[in-house]
Amino acid sequence: GQAKMGQVTNWTAKLAGMLESRLDNVVFRLGLAPSILGARQLCTHGHVLVNGKKARTASMTLNVGDKVTLTAKGFGSQNFLQVKEAPRLELPDYL
Repeated sequence: GQAKMGQVTNWTAKLAGMLESRLDNVVFRLGLAPSILGARQLCTHGHVLVNGKKARTASMTLNVGDKVTLTAKGFGSQNFLQVKEAPRLELPDYL
């Protein structure tokens, strides 16, 4: 099976990549929410747009090139206003 030389995938790197590409994580990493929970709330309340369409599923996996932004109401939300005043993280290179 997969134990043959060269066929073993680094499952931890693959798992980390999958988690990093979730919508809630990307919204948080982009500095649009103060926490991942805040990002999930923005998603479930319909304040996040992916490629111009509302995305309510915080666990959706994004692809390279997807454009993530907030609705006008999302930019006025407490979650966004809180992080705008006191950013928590620097923007990662991959975003």
